Amino acid sequence: MPTTEKNCRDRRGNAFTIDQKEARFEGVVFVAFLNILLNTMRPDEDISWQMRFPRFCWELSVALVASCTNHQKRTAPAVYLLLSLMTGSTALVDVFVWAPIFAYTASFETCTGGGLFSRQPKVCYPDYAKGFGRLIVSGQSLFTGLYYLMTAIMAWGAYTSVRDQQKVERHIQAIQLASQHTASFVDANELSTRPQENNY
Repeated sequence: MPTTEKNCRDRRGNAFTIDQKEARFEGVVFVAFLNILLNTMRPDEDISWQMRFPRFCWELSVALVASCTNHQKRTAPAVYLLLSLMTGSTALVDVFVWAPIFAYTASFETCTGGGLFSRQPKVCYPDYAKGFGRLIVSGQSLFTGLYYLMTAIMAWGAYTSVRDQQKVERHIQAIQLASQHTASFVDANELSTRPQENNY
C-alpha cells in the first residue's frame, strides 16, 4: 500500500470517532416504545388521547429511524444525522419544557366548579393517581431527555465518522486511479523510446 494511502487511513479519525459497527442504537428503539406504552397507559383525565397522539407518532418515528441504523450493513451518514437531530431536539424539549411543566402542575387533588363562568361551588377531592402520574411523567421526561441527549451525541459522532471514512475512501480511490494512469503512461513512454530491432 502506498505511503499516502496509509496516511489517509490513519487520519480518518475525528474528535468523537465511532466505528460504524459500534454505532448500535437498539436501546433507542426500546426507550421509544417504552415511552409510547407509558404515555398511552398513564392515568390523567386532563390529557386526552388527541393530545398524546402527536408524541406517539414522534416516538414511533424515532424508533423507525433508529432501527434503520441497526439493520443495515452500511448505513448512510444522513440517517445518523437525522437520528441525531431528532433525538437532540426531543432531549431539549423533554428536559427544559415537559419535565418542569409536569413537576409544577403535579397536584394530588381534582377540583370541579368554581370557575369564572361556573355557578357551582368549587369542590375538590383527593386524586393520588393524577399527582403520582404527573411526577412519574416528569421523571420519565427527564430520563428520556438525558438518554436522547447522549444518543444525539453518539449519532453525531457516527455521522462524522462515516462521512470522513467515505471521504478517505474516495481519496484513496483517486490516488489508486492516478497511480494506474501514471504507470500506464510510463509503460507507453518506455515502449515508444525503446530502439527497434532490425531484422537483417
